[in-house]
Amino acid sequence: TPGEMDVEINIYNILGQRITTINKGLLQGGTYNVTWNGRDDMDRSISSGVYFYEIKAGGKFQKIKKMTLLK
Repeated sequence: TPGEMDVEINIYNILGQRITTINKGLLQGGTYNVTWNGRDDMDRSISSGVYFYEIKAGGKFQKIKKMTLLK
């Protein structure tokens, strides 16, 4: 379908190391909410602090933003 893109969200720590990837699969254009459970790829709890998230949609969209994780 023309409006569908594969959406992936990568989360990085302040040093630029990837913590986890959330793969949302094929989504239609629109607005979505995503909740990260505060855990890494090994299912370890991550400490509070500043992190960056990168959203990729197909080969057409990429954006990196900052977020704060509070526990």
